[in-house]
Amino acid sequence: MRAAIKLLSDADFVRLGDEGWTLQNRAEKSWSEKRRGIDPTLGQRSERLREAVKAVFEEPGISRFVYKSFRTLKVGLLVDEHELSSGQLPVHVVTAASAEAMRGADGVLTRTWTRSQEKESRSTAYWVWARTPRVDELLVRLLQSEALAKSEHTRGYGPQADTEVRALLVQEDKLIQRLKGELDAAVREALAAGVGVFRTEQTAAADAGAELAKALGEWLESVVPQLYPHLEAGAKPLKGTEAEELLKSASLAGLPEVFYAPPKGLDLVLTRDGRQVANVDATVVKLVLAWLREKHAYGMKVTGKMLEAEFTGVG
Repeated sequence: MRAAIKLLSDADFVRLGDEGWTLQNRAEKSWSEKRRGIDPTLGQRSERLREAVKAVFEEPGISRFVYKSFRTLKVGLLVDEHELSSGQLPVHVVTAASAEAMRGADGVLTRTWTRSQEKESRSTAYWVWARTPRVDELLVRLLQSEALAKSEHTRGYGPQADTEVRALLVQEDKLIQRLKGELDAAVREALAAGVGVFRTEQTAAADAGAELAKALGEWLESVVPQLYPHLEAGAKPLKGTEAEELLKSASLAGLPEVFYAPPKGLDLVLTRDGRQVANVDATVVKLVLAWLREKHAYGMKVTGKMLEAEFTGVG
């Protein structure tokens, strides 16, 4: 039944109104023919597709990634070389024109895997996906509908408003909203079938038909510890005044909990013989000290910015 209705709708015999599907009248049929006569350019299609991908990546379950409760990372988004948002987790979405163009010895996936191993790409995680016939269809229909509504806007709402055109524009606005929703859903589904590429690894969704948030989440679980190798060693919530409080303390007592025992602290202060003392064997202390010794061995002068970049930046 749905297939039959789709065929009738595509042929401009019926339309979806407030009361369900009805036959098109002459004015509506002429309007539909005008819409179908619009041919969006490749540039318009690419731009509209990027907007759809961005809308999907702005959804709450995708725009931020919580890594093992240690830290919430904002996902930065690039789509086909266009930077759309910044974040601690840079994801470059690479689009293939079809499933066939994505696979193969010279496919988009292979070329992206080769690129991911280049030095300048080591901090970028790639998500390769293929457009589907459904995505392409909805993309064109949405652009046609938006272009028609824009071109007819003056006739429908200007000083010499045409009441029939106004009614058709109301229908067109509803169609645009429906097509936007359908395009977002189709893009989300196609993205979920993509493949994650990071450095030498390729990761496809573990479950066919999995939700995009689940597919991305499972992939990013393996990306984050490579991107931020020191994250698990020292990721703790801070107020920002901890260093100042430490410098003011004479006995190391009463400091913020980050100085004391895990799980909330980094084990930087121990209680020994009834007194608080610095723990020189704490994991983070040994980690930082080993790095400092390595740099000094090479005769390098270490600055605070270098220290921050090493232990909070991309590895």
